[in-house]
Amino acid sequence: MSIKTTFNYNGKKYAVGEGRFWIYNENDESRIFPIAELFIDVIRDPLSHQIVKVIIILPGGDTLTFTETLGLTEFIDSVQEEQAKAKK
Repeated sequence: MSIKTTFNYNGKKYAVGEGRFWIYNENDESRIFPIAELFIDVIRDPLSHQIVKVIIILPGGDTLTFTETLGLTEFIDSVQEEQAKAKK
């Protein structure tokens, strides 16, 4: 499986690509989710359109919350692009 982009946040690594969303933990095990099944709520700054907060609800109900940090906007834009492809 090909990874399109990765993102590090609070000591964890996240990745997206080929219709999948990965969460890596410190033991190098990962949880993989179909990207089409994610619910993503994105809050952007109305002036800059930069992301200030993202909530991702995973299949099964677990929730991830990201707040503004370097690279978040680009990562979430990639997640949403892959999600749109997967839902077609």
